Amino acid sequence: MNNFDFHNLLAPTEFETFCTHVLEIRENPIKFTTYRRGRDGGIDIKSTNTQEKIIGQCKLYIPQNERGLINNLKKELLKCKRLKLDRYIICVNINLSVSLSKEILELFKGYKRCEEDIIDGQKLNKYLEQPAYEYLFKIYSKLLVPNLKAVEIALEKVINRKFYNISRTFLLDLIDKHKLYHNTEQLQHLIQKLEEDKVIILSGNPGVGKTTTAKMIANYFINRKKSEVFYLGENDYAETTSVLENNRLIIVDDFWGQNFSPKIKDNSTYEREFVSLINNFKSFDNSYLILISREYILKDILKNAELETEHIVRDNKYIIQLKDYSKEDKVKIFLNHLIFYDFELAYLESLSYSDEFEHILNHKNYSPRILEIFIKRYKIEVYQSSYDFYDKLHKYLDNPIEYWTQAFKKLSPNAQLILLVLLITSDPMNSEDLRNSFNSVQEDARNYLNLKINPQEFETELKKLEEFYIFIEKDEFYNTFYIKFQSPGIKDYLLEYLRTDGYLWIKPIIKNAIFFNQLTFIFSTEKEKISDYESDIVLYGEKIVLNESLKKELKNKILTEFETLQFSNYEEREFSDQLTKFYTKNETKYLKLHTISRLLNIDILNNKDVKEFVLSQISKDFERFKINKGKIVEHHSMIYFPSIIKRFFPYLNFTKNEILTIFYESITFAIEYDYFYDFKEIFPIEFNYFYTSNILNIRKHIKELIEDDIDYYLWEDNDLELDTFTSFTIEELSKKYKFRLSTKYLKNLENTFDIKFPFKHKEKRKSKIKSKKTNKPSKTNKKLKPKPYQAIIEEYLPTEEDNYDSISYLKEKKYTNLISALKAGNNILVSFADNKILFENICEFIISKKIEINGLSTFEFIELYISYFTTEKGISRVHLTNFICDLYKHLEQSNHYSITKSKLKAIIKNTFGFELEIEILSPIITPYKQWYKLSTTNFEKYFIAKKLSTADNSEIYKKEILDYLMDSFDDIEILDFLQTADKSKLWNWFINPEIDRLLKTIDFTDDKSIALSFINFFQIEFELSWNRKERTLEIWSSSNSESHFENIFQFINIEFFISDFESYFEIGMQTNETHKRLFININSQKDIYSVLIKTIPSKTVNSWLNNEQETIFEIKLSDFITSSNNYQLLEDVGLVKYIKQILQNVKYARTANSSLAKW
Repeated sequence: MNNFDFHNLLAPTEFETFCTHVLEIRENPIKFTTYRRGRDGGIDIKSTNTQEKIIGQCKLYIPQNERGLINNLKKELLKCKRLKLDRYIICVNINLSVSLSKEILELFKGYKRCEEDIIDGQKLNKYLEQPAYEYLFKIYSKLLVPNLKAVEIALEKVINRKFYNISRTFLLDLIDKHKLYHNTEQLQHLIQKLEEDKVIILSGNPGVGKTTTAKMIANYFINRKKSEVFYLGENDYAETTSVLENNRLIIVDDFWGQNFSPKIKDNSTYEREFVSLINNFKSFDNSYLILISREYILKDILKNAELETEHIVRDNKYIIQLKDYSKEDKVKIFLNHLIFYDFELAYLESLSYSDEFEHILNHKNYSPRILEIFIKRYKIEVYQSSYDFYDKLHKYLDNPIEYWTQAFKKLSPNAQLILLVLLITSDPMNSEDLRNSFNSVQEDARNYLNLKINPQEFETELKKLEEFYIFIEKDEFYNTFYIKFQSPGIKDYLLEYLRTDGYLWIKPIIKNAIFFNQLTFIFSTEKEKISDYESDIVLYGEKIVLNESLKKELKNKILTEFETLQFSNYEEREFSDQLTKFYTKNETKYLKLHTISRLLNIDILNNKDVKEFVLSQISKDFERFKINKGKIVEHHSMIYFPSIIKRFFPYLNFTKNEILTIFYESITFAIEYDYFYDFKEIFPIEFNYFYTSNILNIRKHIKELIEDDIDYYLWEDNDLELDTFTSFTIEELSKKYKFRLSTKYLKNLENTFDIKFPFKHKEKRKSKIKSKKTNKPSKTNKKLKPKPYQAIIEEYLPTEEDNYDSISYLKEKKYTNLISALKAGNNILVSFADNKILFENICEFIISKKIEINGLSTFEFIELYISYFTTEKGISRVHLTNFICDLYKHLEQSNHYSITKSKLKAIIKNTFGFELEIEILSPIITPYKQWYKLSTTNFEKYFIAKKLSTADNSEIYKKEILDYLMDSFDDIEILDFLQTADKSKLWNWFINPEIDRLLKTIDFTDDKSIALSFINFFQIEFELSWNRKERTLEIWSSSNSESHFENIFQFINIEFFISDFESYFEIGMQTNETHKRLFININSQKDIYSVLIKTIPSKTVNSWLNNEQETIFEIKLSDFITSSNNYQLLEDVGLVKYIKQILQNVKYARTANSSLAKW
């Protein structure tokens, strides 16, 4: 009996059309139509040729979600009454119980003729067993999931071991990759044609899907006709007749391979054999033949073919070409590849409004094979993102060529050397540099490899290579010619050639290299990925690991020619550590030192000379700095300086503080503060002290440098540096040095310099805290026009389960106590009620174990549940804790808080120490369409709290909490969980030390001292925008250094926000409730306004809202309050009273714990 899983095998729209076809067979002659989603008012199907008004609903439900179906149908009943229907049909994928079917029938009494109008999964499966429905398998071949048993049956009579192995490989590949395939509109026609004519010829260009189509046809014949399957390669075509038997499908790939073409032209025997073969197949009742050929070979043969051969080919040929694929076919094939190769959710979601996606689908070189080749190469890359993926795929499509081996072997040694030099240098390469490199290498290569290399033929060979391998283009800016590869295929081939057959080339190449990057671009001393991200055509793969002899050659080359070896590039390569030929030896020095220390292990005796060489270079710079000051190293060496110091510090005669000071005093670009932050990990204690002592000056200096640097990059026309700086660097600096980048501040910079800041923020997780409503119009509400294929993409994306009614479930189970608790808002039940799988499992646990939930905290309940869960599943709590904590770190890096199957499995294996089925971790981990997610963030908080409760280091404990508060958007529930896990540790290692740190900095001598020291502690700064006409001030931007105290104070029931301090300066912007809470004196606010206007320096910027000029006042609150007059103003306005109240509440909370000292 059939048991098709419609939920997992068909998309929602496919299920609708499938149900339409089923109904048209069952209800013949009634015809039905489907509606596009979102335009039917909830109607999926409707009769088109009846006077009766018949409509229907077709919906895929998660199995076992019967209650969700009932809730949805109750809404459908209102539709039936409104539309005054005669008949209403329901089609669902799930199997309905007898009682539920009767309940639905009773619900729609008057709109259903009988129970047959309720079509469930069981009925659909029964229909598909009947002959009248057989043809549906040709339309919906996705239902025929390949399985190993069917393959083995199909191969039973394949006695010849050669054919058995190749056929089995062919069909096992079908099993492995069936999710890649899509049931195109062509497939139904092809199956029908093969059944009728016995023979089809699939033709087309390489990579368009000929073999894939043959596999899908084979899958149909195995499942529905129980045919045996033979697969033959191009060299086996002559043996096709020998395996011809009844009930057999034979597939011959590339049946007239390129080698056969000239034979057929010259010898008509091949044509007669071909005609005889076709006629033999047509004489058998149930034997079938699929011939696969490249289209250009068929055209070549048919030019001189006999008439009968020409007729057979033309009558039976079906050209597979991408232009015949519908837009839906192309999109689904592409999306199937993303799913099969386990891409993150972001890669699919980014397609909804992507022009890049449309360009890729319509690209002349796009094909499923090219896509698969690219994906396989891309998946090994370290850095991956959806933007990067689509950008590189588009570039790759511009010229994809796969096979170069035979072509390369036919080249002269001169041409081979030119290509190899271009490869090791990284294209594009200046033509003169290529010539000089060629001349430098050629003599040793000629002698060492015994090749006929003639340097006089360089120009001639270069022109020949231009036909197929390289481009020669004029660079007008640099007034030079440069050379680059035409295709990624040749680059890929040359890399593997040097790694294997061409390994002997490497010695003369290294020995005679004239550029530093020629030694490091594809060569390494250990396993390492190639970095070629900035090339027009990217080279993927691993670098070539040199043997010991070549390592010595490399070391000798670098040490003896360190000063003269520079870089060949005209443009800087930010991500692959390659500078340009225009940099001086001092500017490239530390990149080269960094490379030496990475490639050559200084800890082994053989490399003692390397260590001494690097130390001598570093020492020269320190000695020079002592005398001349300035910068310790050039700007382009500053990025590598920390890593060099980290590696060689034990051998230097300088203290950590001296090094930090020297680097700090050398900073002249904002980006260098990013490099400076690397010392946080190198010298953590000393850096933190330096950071704390100098943070205000650092922030001020950074903001000054930001404007200077933007101006500099614009002046120098350095688009690459400017783009990196505005897209990433500024945002990173604000995070590391904790200053706020307000919208107005960024808009001010944008208007001043006519630039954009394309920051991308992570999607926030759902929060239980409701945001304040605003009536202000939002500029971001403008709707983007969706692409024609957006509806298809949405079918691949996860959706939240509709209509899950937790109360109905509890009523059905008769869990009356839990119903009361849920209605009363019990925190435990409410926090789990959104997830069906989790909620029902939790409820079963409560009932079966007789858990009394009243009085339990969420943490305490989860503690009981996890104990039960780990016992039932037979897994370790320690392993589970480590797993969730590691998973959390990954989820926080995901824009959509989900994880792919492969990454989830990797985390499981890494933390548990062995492979574990994902399903065992349900319902803690739940499916999210093709991905997975944590069923509730309460598990995340629980396991983090549990792990931290075992911490033995207070600094690590504190850091982990602060990181979580920042990553989770100030979710203070983590503090509740931590308190339950280990109250003493939370208070003694985090809450109290932080409160003590605050109170110890407060000078309680008098009110002014209190206020001044409090404000100094938080380092509050903000900018106010002046509305001259309204005589008001409004916040423009703000920053502070201790934002986590808001969480601490709220945790100890003190309402406190650092942004409250801005309220004393903003006139008319607060509610009466805020005035009361902050003790704001409205009259005194007007006095502050007058003082600000008269005494605080202002600056003028253009408003991004209306492009009008706006006046900005910069307030550093600690400076403002030092003036006696200003202090009096702040005291009068209520700020001092507010500070004193906050501190009073803090001291009270601090003394509440009797085990701690009182203040």
